[in-house]
Amino acid sequence: KQWYQRRVRGNGPVLKAVTSVGWNPQYNNDHKSVEVHIIHEFGGDFYGETLRFMFLGYIRDEVSFDSLEALIDRINADVSEGSAALDHHLDLREDPFFTNPV
Repeated sequence: KQWYQRRVRGNGPVLKAVTSVGWNPQYNNDHKSVEVHIIHEFGGDFYGETLRFMFLGYIRDEVSFDSLEALIDRINADVSEGSAALDHHLDLREDPFFTNPV
């Protein structure tokens, strides 16, 4: 999968996230999708919120895995790698892209 590192802002703070952009070969999708993993524990949902994303890097290509467990292990590794990489971009929390009203 293609995972991009970025930050997200809804109606609140700028948060870390990793994203998959692609065909999701694990499930034989016939359409391209975007899947966002926001690195934060939420107390509720945020349906209807406006989110802004800034793509800051690339982690890996799409691949198919031998098992669901292998996929989950790789997603967890991607989250760890993306989170560590985003620590080098903390200054972007104050970027006008995130701070200007939607």
